[in-house]
Amino acid sequence: MMFTYGLVKILHIQFRPPNLTELLIPFGDRSPMGLAWAYMGHSKGFGIVLGVAELLVAFLLLFRKTYILGACVGIFVCVNIFAVNLFFDVPVKLFSGLLLLMSIFLVIPDLQRLLQFFLLNQPTQPKAFPIALQSRLAKITRYGMLGLYIVALCFVGHMYYTYRPPAGGAESITPLYGIYNVKHFVKEGDTIPPLTTDSVRWSQLIIQKPGSAQIKFMNGRISAVDLKVDQDKQELVLVKKEGDNSINSILKYKIINEDLKILGKLEEIDHAIDLEKYDLQKFRLINTPFRWINEYPDNK
Repeated sequence: MMFTYGLVKILHIQFRPPNLTELLIPFGDRSPMGLAWAYMGHSKGFGIVLGVAELLVAFLLLFRKTYILGACVGIFVCVNIFAVNLFFDVPVKLFSGLLLLMSIFLVIPDLQRLLQFFLLNQPTQPKAFPIALQSRLAKITRYGMLGLYIVALCFVGHMYYTYRPPAGGAESITPLYGIYNVKHFVKEGDTIPPLTTDSVRWSQLIIQKPGSAQIKFMNGRISAVDLKVDQDKQELVLVKKEGDNSINSILKYKIINEDLKILGKLEEIDHAIDLEKYDLQKFRLINTPFRWINEYPDNK
């Protein structure tokens, strides 16, 4: 588990940067777990540091002469995991607590030696590692099992490596990636005013994953839809699911200086929608650079 935990953090799989929809969610509306995931996913470097610590525990536990050090490091690493799960309401509290207890269990036989060395400033005897199985077959079996285990770890590592996110992010594989603010919303020839109580007029269109999108309405409600983008025909195939029924809409779109204009029948009603692409660099979370020295704390 330490190997898996570390690998998914180093490859930036477990904690991903906040996606476009999450950037629009008010801070107070986030769940504790969502807040923790956004906090750790924002910084890839922070995730790598956590992942390296967990991988270190995994490799130290592989060998008898380093397993005590691995268990000691594992206690500190698992305390952090358990605390995050416990106080941010992550649903693996018992499992992470079990990992912490396993690390403590490995340390208990050598607890007296560790206390003498680290706290009492007293000499202690080195630990002997007798090999109970002396036969050649037993040695071959022991090293063979270790080799198989390492091969299994390599297989798991390769699986996660192939699953890692694309280097260019979602924008490199998602046509029309971005947040689009609705400037004009025309329905059956009538321009619908942007009233915050309106549950039908669009406020924003968010496209961030292949095959899907989110529509944010003026009243704040967000609806997920299936969306296929045909760049050759410049068509949007929008599928809205209501109960057991699916409503299909085929809309034409034009790109004008990165902005969008959508025309066509939406749920059998003529629509003309003008959308302005939002500059993601306006988000403080995205545009704040790394700095070695801060003259003033930027804690807004």
